[in-house]
Amino acid sequence: MTPRDLREVARVGLEDGLIDQETFATISEGLPMQTIDVNGRIVDLSDVGDNTPFNFRDYYESQLDIAVSVGSGSSVEVLRSIMSFIGDGR
Repeated sequence: MTPRDLREVARVGLEDGLIDQETFATISEGLPMQTIDVNGRIVDLSDVGDNTPFNFRDYYESQLDIAVSVGSGSSVEVLRSIMSFIGDGR
């Protein structure tokens, strides 16, 4: 799924009441240029454009695992909401 596709699906999810505004905003803000994976490695995301297919499930799952490990409560809840919305249900 591309970032553009995910935003469109999220917009429909927001309109249908499947996700809240905070979850929608997090999905809509786009990907960072770089992130850290669960092993502490830097992952370059700078080549992911609006129309580039991307594995959001793996990305958000990794971000959730990191948030849980550092105890970031508000981030954990939003990331759990995203994972539930995109199909993991954690």
